[in-house]
Amino acid sequence: ADPIDPPSRAEIEQIIKNLKNHKSPGVDDIPAELIKYGGEVVWNKVYELILNVWNREEMPDEWNTAIICPIFKKGDRMNCENYRGIALLCVAYKIMTCWLNKRLTPYMEREVGEYQSGFRRNRSTMDHIFS
Repeated sequence: ADPIDPPSRAEIEQIIKNLKNHKSPGVDDIPAELIKYGGEVVWNKVYELILNVWNREEMPDEWNTAIICPIFKKGDRMNCENYRGIALLCVAYKIMTCWLNKRLTPYMEREVGEYQSGFRRNRSTMDHIFS
């Protein structure tokens, strides 16, 4: 599919089916399992939402908000540097960004030269140094 084509229902449905269980929801408090196991009615609503976002080029306000949770790494629990933050995002936003990533990655692999290795699959700093 062309990177600028709107999402297909099949693409969105596949992403929904692959959602991970037991993950914390975002500010909308909708867990992934509700969407994943909600069946055709829920999947259609999610698809309509994503298609609406695509067509209007405007995201729901909730998608612009993340809940940052500190996760302890190791060491002294009283030292803030021993924590890392994770962002809890709305599941519908994750579905949309997953679709965008799947759609744009093949296009970008064709368009971006080998001189650019940052944030690309199967490439490392060492690959970039020696290329």
